[in-house]
Amino acid sequence: MTTQRRSSVLALVAANALASVACNSGKTAAVDAGNPVVDAGRSPCDSGNGSPVDAGGTIADAGSPGPVVVTTLASGNFGPNGIATDGKEVFWAGNYASGSEGIWEVSVDGGAVTTVAAVASSTQFAFSVALDGTNVYWTSTDFSTPIPDGGAPSDILSTPRAGGSTTVLLSGQDMITGLAVDETSLYWGSQGSDGEAVMMRMPLAGGAPETLATASTVSSVCNWGCIAVDSTSVYWAPAGSIMRVPLSCGMPISLAPTGTVNALAVAATGVYWEQTNSPIDAGTCSVQSVPLGGGHVTTIASYDTFPIQPIAVDATNVYWAYLDCNATCGSAPACTCADIVSAPLAGGPPSTLVTGLAERPFALAVDATSVYWVGQDTSSSSCGQQCAVVKKLTPK
Repeated sequence: MTTQRRSSVLALVAANALASVACNSGKTAAVDAGNPVVDAGRSPCDSGNGSPVDAGGTIADAGSPGPVVVTTLASGNFGPNGIATDGKEVFWAGNYASGSEGIWEVSVDGGAVTTVAAVASSTQFAFSVALDGTNVYWTSTDFSTPIPDGGAPSDILSTPRAGGSTTVLLSGQDMITGLAVDETSLYWGSQGSDGEAVMMRMPLAGGAPETLATASTVSSVCNWGCIAVDSTSVYWAPAGSIMRVPLSCGMPISLAPTGTVNALAVAATGVYWEQTNSPIDAGTCSVQSVPLGGGHVTTIASYDTFPIQPIAVDATNVYWAYLDCNATCGSAPACTCADIVSAPLAGGPPSTLVTGLAERPFALAVDATSVYWVGQDTSSSSCGQQCAVVKKLTPK
């Protein structure tokens, strides 16, 4: 499956669009992020750059307390999509060895790769992954039967983490763009019947889906990382805006204007996202943040070259991947070598944790000690975009 196909969602067309909440008597609120003050932007080249190494190597980074070790947990013929971890196991979406797409698992310490679930047909592709203590929740999209509006039908599925029967919780959604989970519910964004974007929720065990909010244009171009949830709200990126939708079914609130959002994450300090085509002067692509209540938008890092895509947060830092045109990584094509970068949530210059990785990370996950990613191995030509790896970086 090509990269273009993987991100085949309609582009954003409006920075100010109407948003409504379906569970509040159909009231409508204008999405108006105003004109926030924006930082000038910083580059991860400012400090903490490491030396190029081949994938799986070890570097001593000036911004790190000690040597950083990159470990390969899995590699083979699988398409890199979503990833999640609980600190004990890593789960990711793609296909592995047999060529059939699905969900796969490996210990954070490495070892045998286990098939958790497989998609129902060869025309479906697994994208988003979310975890609770019992199940893996995931999405599958069938690109062989496109919907007239340009989308494709998507399902939400649940499989026991230890393996077993997969349950289709909901089918026939239009082009799901992300999946999030809390203690009671699943949340996702997709395209509605009239071409608008919708934010949805349903119980973890399945049941009637509930529309939390709608917006006039579809969500951004990622297939697995554009939804995040905390104890009070779910966060979403339709219509050129970062939006917060209360879990109590209140009115949606626009927190900040955006370009094309490729991934977002939420922490106690704010919402963090990666975007291209910024509506403000923040470079071709950038990592930005805004407080949970809206207000001052901060540009954490900006780049004038290739898009960055995955993003993740923990209690202290935000992490992202960057395609570094100045690094070399064996026989990989130019501008495909990747860096993993972090920055403090409280503010401060970014630090490059590792550079010269011979794969493009498509999704990131973090636990207490490590950063994990699933990526396309650009140094190998034997299986094209299906040559992929799952790796971790320790300490983060």
